[in-house]
Amino acid sequence: MNDSEILKSIKASKNEGTELLFCEYHKLVKYIVEAKLSGIASSSDVEECVNSVFMDFVLSIDKVDERVGIKPYLCAIARNKSISTYRVLSSQSEVLSIDESLSSMNTSLPDDEVIEAEDRRRLVDEIAALGYPDREIIVYKYYFCLSSKVIAEKLSISAGAVDVRCHRALKKLKKRLGGSK
Repeated sequence: MNDSEILKSIKASKNEGTELLFCEYHKLVKYIVEAKLSGIASSSDVEECVNSVFMDFVLSIDKVDERVGIKPYLCAIARNKSISTYRVLSSQSEVLSIDESLSSMNTSLPDDEVIEAEDRRRLVDEIAALGYPDREIIVYKYYFCLSSKVIAEKLSISAGAVDVRCHRALKKLKKRLGGSK
């Protein structure tokens, strides 16, 4: 079944259309959510987040452009919803260690289709080589999308120091990965 048929079905009957949507895209949404929540969420938390993604999609069906298709919208909602869920869960329990976060990054970078597996592994290795606290700052800022203020509180340093260290760490990464100086 193609996307335009699914969208028409949702608009005609939310229950039947949502079931078609769920059958077609459940594996993709679950993969995205599991990648972001691995190590911190229970299987019921993951399923709750997945269901919430589909509910949010159906509630915002009028914003979906048929020419773009369903997949980009669902992926964006899944990513944002799983980040929000991660933040809630991490505030309730101890945060993942940075090493666990780095090991999960090799399967859940946002640009999986663009970055080849070897490049992902190299990036993860280079981030790990940055050392404390630069490694933590990069992971918190770009993988967990935390603000400099929140990172500063977690690492007991100033927000300005987070920004400076982040800038320097990015320059190091760029140089190590072959970017211009």
